[in-house]
Amino acid sequence: MPSGPPAPLQIPWHDLLRPGCPCFRPSAPFSTRMGEAALREAAAGTNGDPIPRPLSIAIHFPCRARLRDGGCDARSESLLARLRRELALLGSCFDRDRQVEEIHLLNQPLAHFSPEQIRDLLDTVARHFSFAVTGAPLRLVELIPAPDQTVNLSALAAAGISHAAVFADATAGTASEPPASIRAAATRIDDCRRQGIAHVHAHLAGCRNAATPACLLALDAIVSARPDRITLHQALRRDSSAADAQEAPCVASCATPCEPSGLREALFSRLLQSGYQHLGLCSFALPGDELIQARQRNALHCNLLGYSASSDSDLVGVGVGANSHVGATLCQNHRDPAAWEESIDAGRLPIWRGTQLSPDDLLRADAVQQLVCRGQIDFVDLARAHDIDFQRRFAHALERLKSRMEEGLVLLTPQGVCATALGQQRLHLLIDCFDEIEGRRIEAAPCPPPRAP
Repeated sequence: MPSGPPAPLQIPWHDLLRPGCPCFRPSAPFSTRMGEAALREAAAGTNGDPIPRPLSIAIHFPCRARLRDGGCDARSESLLARLRRELALLGSCFDRDRQVEEIHLLNQPLAHFSPEQIRDLLDTVARHFSFAVTGAPLRLVELIPAPDQTVNLSALAAAGISHAAVFADATAGTASEPPASIRAAATRIDDCRRQGIAHVHAHLAGCRNAATPACLLALDAIVSARPDRITLHQALRRDSSAADAQEAPCVASCATPCEPSGLREALFSRLLQSGYQHLGLCSFALPGDELIQARQRNALHCNLLGYSASSDSDLVGVGVGANSHVGATLCQNHRDPAAWEESIDAGRLPIWRGTQLSPDDLLRADAVQQLVCRGQIDFVDLARAHDIDFQRRFAHALERLKSRMEEGLVLLTPQGVCATALGQQRLHLLIDCFDEIEGRRIEAAPCPPPRAP
């Protein structure tokens, strides 16, 4: 029998962590050898930075379909108790000068917790972490509206929730009437504002499975409620299988589309005409939104959850399947609730797998970060920051971008890369040019036929 330690688990590429921001695409596969010790080591290393980065905390709730008795009081109390213990374990990893700037409650927390339990959870975060000295941290809860669902929004506001994300599905709509889910979402947006939740975000889904006129009508119904932000990630995502649809709120990436012809352009045009401004990656916001203001002062950032107005922070994931990004380390918690519970009960951080971002990964992340947050890449800026010759280091990426330039998506100059107005709508095609795996796929694809004059 062969001796020695077992080989690391090779996770298929399609099963890798795909973050809300496509900046962080590791070249090394995730491995189950990178467990609790990897996260603790990453936390200790970043604690020692001269100016420690702030923290964002993302608490993931398990999908209802994965729970044996989800929704019952006993299960909720058991889940809350384990989340408290995980927060205590994580809090011991970070110094108290690591200030929390954002807290996100993801994947239908109200399917599991009452507003009172959510307040308890936020109080637990405050016991084990330090909040930012200036300004209240963002506290966001995801809401999945249903016509027959009652939510005590005023109790959520009293618990400290400042932002709400409302998901709206346009799948069952027609060209003459939006579906009940869209009407419920618009009502929920209005209710949030009346009950004291100041910032409301809307996520439109299901447009790939509906005709373009039906999608536009659904979008108009959402726009009429004037949410602060509207995203089309789910509306234009590639895979609409039943399994993915079940976990749609967990996914934030804007994948390569297979939408009906003209759908993307029609949705973008309608939002721009309605006064929304495009941030990138299918995300829009009203002119006064903090994300628009951050972009105007070149302070917009993109992390695993998507766009953020806070400074470059480390992301601490809590709960079943949660993702963490601390320093150059990416980790993921157990996605199986039983395995997650077993780790917590044994007093261990429930890390399932992880990987380390290489210096080349971080360099590419900085380049893509500029592209998705500013719409351009400054060669001089990156060359100075990383002590490289950008055009030589990224020769392959720049060569791939030439075909995108011919399509009118990007401009290439001696000073940098700049996405055109059309390229801003399809940033994912430009980002793929900087991804080695996607880039090799692009290079291997057959050449398209020449365009007719």
